[in-house]
Amino acid sequence: MQLRFLDALQLLRSALGFPFIITSGYRSLQHPLETLKLSPGSHALGCAADIGVYGERAYELVQAATSLGMTGIGVMQSCPLVGRYIHLDNAESRPFAPRPMIWSYARQGD
Repeated sequence: MQLRFLDALQLLRSALGFPFIITSGYRSLQHPLETLKLSPGSHALGCAADIGVYGERAYELVQAATSLGMTGIGVMQSCPLVGRYIHLDNAESRPFAPRPMIWSYARQGD
Protein backbone atom coordinates (compact mmCIF):
# COMPACT_ATOMS: atom_id res chain seq x y z
CA MET A 1 0.00 0.00 0.00
CA GLN A 2 1.18 3.50 -0.75
CA LEU A 3 1.99 5.43 2.39
CA ARG A 4 0.38 8.57 0.91
CA PHE A 5 -2.93 6.70 0.57
CA LEU A 6 -2.75 5.16 4.06
CA ASP A 7 -2.06 8.61 5.55
CA ALA A 8 -5.07 10.05 3.68
CA LEU A 9 -7.26 7.17 4.86
CA GLN A 10 -6.20 7.74 8.47
CA LEU A 11 -6.86 11.47 8.16
CA LEU A 12 -10.33 10.67 6.84
CA ARG A 13 -11.03 8.20 9.64
CA SER A 14 -9.92 10.71 12.27
CA ALA A 15 -12.05 13.46 10.73
CA LEU A 16 -15.18 11.28 10.78
CA GLY A 17 -14.61 9.71 14.19
CA PHE A 18 -15.88 6.22 13.38
CA PRO A 19 -13.97 3.02 12.52
CA PHE A 20 -13.75 1.73 8.96
CA ILE A 21 -14.34 -1.84 7.89
CA ILE A 22 -12.09 -2.35 4.87
CA THR A 23 -13.66 -4.99 2.65
CA SER A 24 -10.99 -4.83 -0.06
CA GLY A 25 -7.53 -3.29 0.01
CA TYR A 26 -4.46 -4.21 -2.01
CA ARG A 27 -5.02 -6.70 -4.86
CA SER A 28 -2.24 -8.50 -6.67
CA LEU A 29 -2.22 -8.51 -10.47
CA GLN A 30 -3.39 -12.15 -10.26
CA HIS A 31 -6.55 -11.25 -8.32
CA PRO A 32 -9.62 -12.30 -10.40
CA LEU A 33 -10.91 -8.72 -10.64
CA GLU A 34 -7.52 -7.36 -11.70
CA THR A 35 -7.06 -9.98 -14.43
CA LEU A 36 -10.15 -8.58 -16.17
CA LYS A 37 -8.52 -5.15 -16.60
CA LEU A 38 -6.28 -3.94 -19.42
CA SER A 39 -3.94 -2.29 -16.92
CA PRO A 40 -3.61 -2.34 -13.13
CA GLY A 41 -6.43 -0.71 -11.20
CA SER A 42 -6.02 1.51 -8.17
CA HIS A 43 -6.24 -1.47 -5.78
CA ALA A 44 -3.26 -3.11 -7.54
CA LEU A 45 -1.40 0.20 -7.42
CA GLY A 46 -1.82 0.24 -3.63
CA CYS A 47 -3.85 3.44 -3.48
CA ALA A 48 -7.42 2.20 -2.96
CA ALA A 49 -9.71 0.60 -0.41
CA ASP A 50 -13.36 -0.39 -0.30
CA ILE A 51 -15.05 0.64 2.95
CA GLY A 52 -18.05 -1.38 4.16
CA VAL A 53 -20.56 1.33 5.03
CA TYR A 54 -24.14 2.30 4.21
CA GLY A 55 -26.82 4.85 4.97
CA GLU A 56 -25.96 8.11 6.68
CA ARG A 57 -22.35 7.06 7.31
CA ALA A 58 -21.88 6.32 3.60
CA TYR A 59 -23.07 9.84 2.80
CA GLU A 60 -20.74 11.32 5.45
CA LEU A 61 -17.83 9.27 4.10
CA VAL A 62 -18.36 10.44 0.51
CA GLN A 63 -18.72 14.05 1.61
CA ALA A 64 -15.55 13.97 3.74
CA ALA A 65 -13.54 12.00 1.14
CA THR A 66 -14.37 14.61 -1.48
CA SER A 67 -13.35 17.48 0.76
CA LEU A 68 -10.11 15.74 1.79
CA GLY A 69 -8.95 15.17 -1.78
CA MET A 70 -9.79 11.58 -2.66
CA THR A 71 -9.73 11.45 -6.46
CA GLY A 72 -11.82 8.32 -7.02
CA ILE A 73 -15.09 7.49 -5.27
CA GLY A 74 -17.20 4.50 -6.25
CA VAL A 75 -20.59 3.88 -4.67
CA MET A 76 -22.17 0.43 -4.21
CA GLN A 77 -25.24 0.80 -2.04
CA SER A 78 -27.97 -1.03 -3.94
CA CYS A 79 -27.21 -4.69 -3.39
CA PRO A 80 -27.07 -6.11 0.16
CA LEU A 81 -26.13 -9.54 -1.23
CA VAL A 82 -22.90 -8.22 -2.77
CA GLY A 83 -22.23 -5.89 0.13
CA ARG A 84 -22.66 -2.17 0.48
CA TYR A 85 -19.44 -0.22 0.25
CA ILE A 86 -17.71 2.95 -0.85
CA HIS A 87 -14.54 2.66 -2.94
CA LEU A 88 -11.95 5.34 -2.19
CA ASP A 89 -8.69 6.02 -3.97
CA ASN A 90 -6.23 8.80 -4.58
CA ALA A 91 -4.92 7.58 -7.93
CA GLU A 92 -3.44 9.98 -10.44
CA SER A 93 -5.22 10.74 -13.71
CA ARG A 94 -4.54 8.34 -16.56
CA PRO A 95 -5.87 8.54 -20.14
CA PHE A 96 -8.60 5.97 -19.44
CA ALA A 97 -9.29 7.14 -15.88
CA PRO A 98 -9.47 10.93 -15.54
CA ARG A 99 -9.55 12.31 -12.00
CA PRO A 100 -11.36 13.38 -9.95
CA MET A 101 -14.17 10.92 -10.67
CA ILE A 102 -17.21 9.54 -8.89
CA TRP A 103 -19.23 6.56 -10.13
CA SER A 104 -21.77 3.98 -9.05
CA TYR A 105 -21.54 0.26 -9.55
CA ALA A 106 -24.41 -1.40 -11.41
CA ARG A 107 -25.91 -4.55 -9.99
CA GLN A 108 -25.68 -7.59 -12.22
CA GLY A 109 -28.90 -7.93 -14.17
CA ASP A 110 -29.54 -4.15 -14.28
